[in-house]
Amino acid sequence: MSDFKVGDRVVVAHDGLRNYGNCGKVTVPRHGLSGEYVAVLLDGEGEETIYLPAELKLIESFDAARDEARERFNDVSLAASIDQLETDPVALPPHYRHLPVECIDITEHFNFCMGNALKYIWRADHKGNPIQDLKKAAWYIEREVARREKESA
Repeated sequence: MSDFKVGDRVVVAHDGLRNYGNCGKVTVPRHGLSGEYVAVLLDGEGEETIYLPAELKLIESFDAARDEARERFNDVSLAASIDQLETDPVALPPHYRHLPVECIDITEHFNFCMGNALKYIWRADHKGNPIQDLKKAAWYIEREVARREKESA
């Protein structure tokens, strides 16, 4: 089995492929009837693309992706795009990127109050005022508890 795991950031490293140099997130590493494959959701794409493990390279960080674009792919525009994405406060705020998985990848599976509570806990030590973030999380949790108590009454 390949070393790729769900959520890993990868770059298409086979220069004969249409998406050469593009980055994405592993959605399914599998072994099928025809051998190993890895499904990847490329950045900015709505559908997964299937690759052989040898066609992908694991990205340890945005720095590694940028360096890969500059050195191996000799692609300055891709490196600049990675630089911009890394510092984009809307697409990837740094206070949600301190763990190997992005906050939204978890919170989108919860209802509004539970997702927001998790979001404030997630970022508490990485943005501004941790006490305020924890109080906001508690507020959302209390609101969710009240909603559920009302539903069960």
